[in-house]
Amino acid sequence: MSARIYERLSEVQVDGVLQVDPHGLASLMKPGSEVVVEEGLILDKDEAADFALSDAYGAFESQTERRDALLAIGEEIFSNALSEGSLDGDSLTSIGAMAAGGHLNSSRFTRRPRREWPGPARRGTWLLPMGTM
Repeated sequence: MSARIYERLSEVQVDGVLQVDPHGLASLMKPGSEVVVEEGLILDKDEAADFALSDAYGAFESQTERRDALLAIGEEIFSNALSEGSLDGDSLTSIGAMAAGGHLNSSRFTRRPRREWPGPARRGTWLLPMGTM
């Protein structure tokens, strides 16, 4: 449903969604990399999640400024992570750990009709041979 709403509003067709919390977002940063929030406010990999979760509230008084800054940070981190050659072995290990911990999730949307099970299973009656479950 969310895909249909997004497509209707943006006129952009989507195949799925990537859900990332602040810790998952920070995992996309290479060690030693930084993201610029605004002039004089630069975050490294270890500071990014805390900023998104709490420090942004002290840095920006208005919800609009805070939202715009957090979206810009996310866009910069994703852009850097997706640039050619940016993901090394350490980065992939960090991303894997964040995915295993539930900080990175993906959902694929499909437009294909569901295949029906043959026979009685289609009607809600599951007939399985003894010992298969």
